[in-house]
This record gives sequence, structure tokens and C-alpha cells, in this order.
Amino acid sequence: MSRSRRASPATPVAVPGGGEAPIVKWHDEQTQQAPLVVEAAQLASSDEIELALAGQVWAGRDQLAGRVSHWMSNHILLAVVDTSRWRVAIRPQVARLHIGQAAFVGRPPTAATPPDGFRVMPMDDLLWKYGLHGERSPGELPSAYLDAPVELLRMPQLSPGLLAPRHLTLMRLLGQETVTFEALRVRLGANADDLLRDFVALYLTRALALRKPERG
Repeated sequence: MSRSRRASPATPVAVPGGGEAPIVKWHDEQTQQAPLVVEAAQLASSDEIELALAGQVWAGRDQLAGRVSHWMSNHILLAVVDTSRWRVAIRPQVARLHIGQAAFVGRPPTAATPPDGFRVMPMDDLLWKYGLHGERSPGELPSAYLDAPVELLRMPQLSPGLLAPRHLTLMRLLGQETVTFEALRVRLGANADDLLRDFVALYLTRALALRKPERG
């Protein structure tokens, strides 16, 4: 397979942490659209890619807020993160090696259009999956959420099929009254670890909040 020529960089832009990076028109860059030549055994699954990306998105949420960023590894575009539109676009095939080396590069708003073939998904879907299945996600929940009464702010904006029946039951109870984690665990007869991850998923998708103190 012939190797396509890399697009010429344009005016540099500042990136988080200092320094500059060239603007690249990825939708015109054939290299980014071409499938990677990687053995199938070395490719990461969709879940692996999503959880790795979600973990980095959450860790860098302050720097990524309100802007377009490219998740890059060795000059290969793995994902486009657009927090202004609250969505991500993920490359269909990614090697595990590239995931471990990936980092965010700030881009201008014109770089929000992903290459053809990238899989677009809502940010809430990504963070919800991370809350339920991420290796380190339980540590993202502030400890106060396990002790103080909490309330449901809103229903998370998720794609069909991501909510299990237990999530609907949990959110119905949270929508009826403010309640503590332990009280919910007892009422639902839930496993504490499973309920913790449900809390994390709701927190990451901005659906869960501490009860506001009553005004005297």
C-alpha cells in the first residue's frame, strides 16, 4: 500500500502545558483516513479505546473545556474531542501500543471535523461507560457523595441501551427524595461496589449532586 503524503502544517497554535503545535486539516489528510497496518492481535477493542480515552478526558477536563483537542500518538490521530459540542470521534482501529502513548494536542475549532470512518459518540456515553467499567473510576467520586444526602439533577443524556433496569430504579428513587448512599444500598439490596460505580457514572455525566443546604 502506498504511503500518502502528510499535509503541510499551517500557523502554529498554543497547546495546554505550553509550546505550539501546527494546525493540520485532518479531513484533507489521507494518512489519517487510511487503516493502520497492524496485526489484529495488537488492536485494542472498542471498550479498551473508550475507557482509555475517557480516563484521559476526565483527568484533563479543565484543560479540554470548551475547545477542540486531538488525541494523538506518534503523529497518528486516535480521536477528536470536542467539548463545546460534548462529543468525541474515535478512530475505528487503534493499536494498544498507541493508546499507551497518546496525549492531547489543542486544535482550533476548524479542526473539529473528524476524518471519514471515525465513530462519533456523545461525551456522556463515553463517561458513563468509564464510570461503570473504568479501572480507576471509583476514585473519581468525591468522598462526600458516600456520606451526605444526594439528589438527581437530571437524567443523563445517554444513547438507547446503556441504561440497565437497576439504573432506572436508582434514578427513580433519587428523583423522589434526597437520600444517602447507605440508605439507597439498603433499600435496593444492592452490592456496595456496584452501587458505587453507578454513583460514579451519574456523577461523571453531571446527573448527581450533593443536596443543597436549606436556607434558614
